Amino acid sequence: MRGEALGVRAALAIAIGLGAVLGVEPSGAATPTREDAAAMIRQSESVLAPVYGPLAEQIVSDYGLSERHGTGIDLGSGPG
Repeated sequence: MRGEALGVRAALAIAIGLGAVLGVEPSGAATPTREDAAAMIRQSESVLAPVYGPLAEQIVSDYGLSERHGTGIDLGSGPG
């Protein structure tokens, strides 16, 4: 399990770094701009997309959620 957690974290770090390399950077404005929101959406649908499934599986595994009943809510951190 420890190796899997490191693998997911490494994949996330690589995806975020790749987004930065591809020019998906905040504008630096005090308030995020429409361009920042559009860049975040593009990044979430491209370089970050492959990370979401494994990350969710890791969270379920780490917290033993597959054995629990209820509703899970993804609060996210999207632009809107």
